[in-house]
Amino acid sequence: METNITLPAHSRTATGKGAARRLRSQGLIPAVFYGRKRETRALSVNSKALAAIMSSETGSHTLIRLVIGDEGPAEERTVILKDYQIHPVKRNLLHADFYEVALDRAIETEVAIVLVGKPIGIEKGGLLQQVRREIPISALPQNVPNQIEVDISHLDIGHSLHVDEISLPSGVEILSDVNFTIATVVAPKGVKIAEEEELEGEGAEAGSEGETE
Repeated sequence: METNITLPAHSRTATGKGAARRLRSQGLIPAVFYGRKRETRALSVNSKALAAIMSSETGSHTLIRLVIGDEGPAEERTVILKDYQIHPVKRNLLHADFYEVALDRAIETEVAIVLVGKPIGIEKGGLLQQVRREIPISALPQNVPNQIEVDISHLDIGHSLHVDEISLPSGVEILSDVNFTIATVVAPKGVKIAEEEELEGEGAEAGSEGETE
């Protein structure tokens, strides 16, 4: 995670849809700041500045230095983007939630799984199915990876990759008691049906031989 990204913010008192529209007309969006043993504070931030952070290499996992500047000395808080809202049609940011983190305390979040390599089962006509696209992890804020890459080149038809086979970066722990499936290579339906018909045919032949005897 990057730790040198600064995002200016300002306190706000007005709430409601009307106040939010006025903010957005100025290029701002409503936001809230909260954390462990901290009261929730209503803020406003620049929507383009936040969108640029979200589209960076570290994306929503970026450690942000939130600088709350009003009257008097500015406050600096280390935060992560905990949640956000996007317009369903225009796709512009509508609201953001910032959560304060301590660099010496682990946080829980979800990280994207990126499959790497071409399974050998694909060469045989199999179909790749990615069952999980994110996994819950625990790590210090600065150790949270933007994504976890998983090599699937060894998967053959009928084979699966499970969570306990993932190689994790140092300091990262998966939060799951279940050894769930990440990806699997399945046979095409036509192949499966053909195999079933072949087995049924073998069973019928064995039955006929038994009756003859």
